Amino acid sequence: MKILMRDPNVGFSVHPAVKAIPVLTDEEMLPIRAGMKYGGEMIQPLLIDDQGRLLSDTSRTHWLCAKARQLKEVPVCICAAGDVHLILIRDLAHRRHLSKSAIAYLAVPNLQPALDAARMRQLENLRKSPENAEAPSVGFEAKTLHELARELGISDHMLDLAIKVRKEFEDKKTYTFNVAGGDKDGACVESTLKDWYEPKILQAYVGGEHEQNRPMGLGGILAGITAVREGDKSKFAPKPKQGDFFADLFTDHIHKFNGLTEAKRAAALAVISKEAEELPAEECLAAAATLEAMAKVYKVAAKQAKAS
Repeated sequence: MKILMRDPNVGFSVHPAVKAIPVLTDEEMLPIRAGMKYGGEMIQPLLIDDQGRLLSDTSRTHWLCAKARQLKEVPVCICAAGDVHLILIRDLAHRRHLSKSAIAYLAVPNLQPALDAARMRQLENLRKSPENAEAPSVGFEAKTLHELARELGISDHMLDLAIKVRKEFEDKKTYTFNVAGGDKDGACVESTLKDWYEPKILQAYVGGEHEQNRPMGLGGILAGITAVREGDKSKFAPKPKQGDFFADLFTDHIHKFNGLTEAKRAAALAVISKEAEELPAEECLAAAATLEAMAKVYKVAAKQAKAS
């Protein structure tokens, strides 16, 4: 590709697919800005389409840092229309600050266009030189969306969940949701499924006491959608102000789980297992430690009940 030099303050915008990806924090951008400060230039060109739209999260980050450092020029590569979706999903696969659910969710709208572009490139190459036709860098071997997704590290299960969630988000009806945590704890909010749940998929990990701010998995989103449609009062009705919200919610879930048949318990545990696969190791260990502490509380309570 030909590399051109352009003013970062003129003629640039962000592709809609990239806008959906959370922007890195100032702290995360600091090393990149520092490199530009001491080097005075950018080595990696920005990838844009013929409308000047940035095609990757990396390009957006470098563009923002270049503007912050007041660089007069930045290198750019104008990508062919057929490569746009290939670049978008290839960049997504390397976004380590996103959960597996978020990557799958963001990739879905670009997979079919990327697959179509890969096939068109193959046909063009075959027409030009049948004996030496070369494939595009992403997706040439893939024949289906699932095969292409696997090349990007997205499992079949995760892709199926992402497709289902996208389909559910086509529902434009508004539902009543109960806010948990923060200044609006216990308040009711009217929202569409997409407006309520999409930010929860794309949240960055924070962990610790900020449990409400960690990203939700796609399986959890689908379970939540089912619950809100069925009018699950334990999750979506306003909570009484007395008592502890977390303790009440946990106890309610324990009662529900204990009331399930053996088959339904097994199915519920299978869903939990899939959700756990999406979490970092430290999140899983923290959850295990929490449950072990709670188990001790219930064992002590059972012993006291027997003694009395």
